[in-house]
Amino acid sequence: MGLIIFSNQDAFAMLDGLGYHLLDHLRSDKPLKDTFSYCSEWVNIFHDISIKLTDDQQKETDSNLATRIVNTKPHFSLEEYAGTYRDIINGDLFVKVEGDSLRINFDITPRLYGLATHFHHETFHLKLDKRLFVDCLVTFNSSANAKVSSCKFKCLGEDWLNFSTFDFKKL
Repeated sequence: MGLIIFSNQDAFAMLDGLGYHLLDHLRSDKPLKDTFSYCSEWVNIFHDISIKLTDDQQKETDSNLATRIVNTKPHFSLEEYAGTYRDIINGDLFVKVEGDSLRINFDITPRLYGLATHFHHETFHLKLDKRLFVDCLVTFNSSANAKVSSCKFKCLGEDWLNFSTFDFKKL
């Protein structure tokens, strides 16, 4: 037996709660209309878990952000970071200048995009526009010819998408 729930929402607590409620229903002999009274119990359980995870994630993010070295500047101009980068598994990454920041768009999904502001040295703090994922630190590396050659990611908290495995090389 399997269960698939499709949604265009990011309300994971509600979706998980609904899934467990439906599994409970499938295991019982009660009609579905008689089981809605405890559906909200599952939703509340997953909502509480979600809040706890969010709080823990914020603590980890704050801890990582505390490592910032202030009063540093990037070695390259923002325009030199701009361009297309490629990871052989995750596809392309597009970096362009937007004001005094870098706009980063991942090709693997239209939901992964955000604004990266200078953090320290060659590292930028990427805040993804969709709060589905945690913030990241993006560190750009240079080649022997003193040009931006690649970038790596470090999540500022736990995330189901492991950005640290991304290894983007500039094209």
